[in-house]
Amino acid sequence: MKKTVVKLERLNLFLGLFYTPMWMSSTLAADAPANDLQFMKDMMKFKRTDPEIAQGVLQKLENHKWYLTQEVVPFALFVATQ
Repeated sequence: MKKTVVKLERLNLFLGLFYTPMWMSSTLAADAPANDLQFMKDMMKFKRTDPEIAQGVLQKLENHKWYLTQEVVPFALFVATQ
């Protein structure tokens, strides 16, 4: 039971600090490159807090890098929230 509670606490920390805000800000496709790059930076920092979750997220983000091409990345320069 204790292990389950600890895992839920770790999950809630990740969801509350990173996943939910990123999901809520993903309304514009043009913002996706900047959002994904920021999420990767955040996960690199989060490795200090929870390396297991951060590494799992970074591995999944590898699947999203296919569209980060030289034609699309300049959109990140025009994101209002950055």
